[in-house]
Amino acid sequence: KNQGVGWVVATNQISYINSAITMEELYLDSQLTDFSGKHLDVEIRMWNKDKTQLKAFLWVRFVHVNLRNQKVSTHSKELMDVFGQVLFPIEQPNFDARNQYWRMNATQKEPVLA
Repeated sequence: KNQGVGWVVATNQISYINSAITMEELYLDSQLTDFSGKHLDVEIRMWNKDKTQLKAFLWVRFVHVNLRNQKVSTHSKELMDVFGQVLFPIEQPNFDARNQYWRMNATQKEPVLA
């Protein structure tokens, strides 16, 4: 159902951890790390196909907007409920701390379950 709302990227930060080679098969995953009435914070990770080596990670903040008047809009109660069900917060308080964490833990013997 078209409600005339969407999200735009407000900010993003990326860190390249390990090289990806041409035509390499990769695995992408993402998780909702935080949200409020007007924004979503998402971490997106790029792994090798076995999900044992992190190639890069990206933090994106999305802002909820009314597409009709192009102004910031508040999430509906229904959306807030869904976000609460899928929220998977992280321990690191900022991008630099998360970058340090991933650089120390970018290679795993077993696939990482996010």
